[in-house]
Amino acid sequence: MNINKISILILFSASAITSIYAQAAVDGSVEVKFQSSITSASCDIGVYDENDILVSSSTIVLPSITSSDVGTTIGAVGDSVTFKIGPADPTACFNNGAVTGYQIVATGSQVGPNVLQNSYTTGPSNIGVELLAANGSPVLDTPIVGSVAAPEDTLLEFTGSLYHTDATAPVEGLIGASAVFTTAYN
Repeated sequence: MNINKISILILFSASAITSIYAQAAVDGSVEVKFQSSITSASCDIGVYDENDILVSSSTIVLPSITSSDVGTTIGAVGDSVTFKIGPADPTACFNNGAVTGYQIVATGSQVGPNVLQNSYTTGPSNIGVELLAANGSPVLDTPIVGSVAAPEDTLLEFTGSLYHTDATAPVEGLIGASAVFTTAYN
């Protein structure tokens, strides 16, 4: 059994943050979420950039834009960045065809469907990070299941982009968001 989790930190600047995800409930109680996986393959998971280079910091840097570029547009703004989640050694994980499928899900503090909340309280509160599978499918709190026919199929592609949540022009400041990806290969 191998438990594979990776926390990917999507940043608007080169600064790093850490966030803990918990959701408050009523009457002084708190909901704590736990995640894990049981997998048949020994796959240490990592983050790859758009050039298929393993990113040891697990940090994907999104391009900076100005508040005037954002304006009052609601939705994704600026350029999206493609990245992959998968085994640090896809060939070893594939295990000569012993791995035939995968499951992956991401969680994080959200301000809307598919949009991670800005963790910097001094930054713009109406800008988040939209996280989607490369085909546009949701991945936040929505497991994705697929098949594996070759080692390269173990690398799963996603996009991240800045997302303006309302029609108010954003203030300048830092933007950072964090998602935890949980994977299982079987």
